[in-house]
Amino acid sequence: MKKSLIIISLILIPFVCQAIEFENPLGPSGDLWTFLDRIVDFLFILALPIATIMFIVGGFFFVTTAGKVERIDIAKKLLIYTFIGLMIIFSAKGILAIIKDIINTI
Repeated sequence: MKKSLIIISLILIPFVCQAIEFENPLGPSGDLWTFLDRIVDFLFILALPIATIMFIVGGFFFVTTAGKVERIDIAKKLLIYTFIGLMIIFSAKGILAIIKDIINTI
């Protein structure tokens, strides 16, 4: 009984898979640059709220240091690294455009 069920399922799997249509995740054009643009856009949308939260946390650390040098250093590093990460995300579109132009001119 089990063998016949396995055989029937193996025969029917290709027909069932053909009935399912998968949408192209790259969109209508489907090229690499569209895919990379979508990744950069997603990271930009994801990074803005995280950076805002990290700036608030860094500011909170500065306010609540109570003169402790260690906490001031933590707050400074947090704000600096958040700013650097945000600048990388902001420049990602430009870097991608530069790479695209370099590759297309070769």
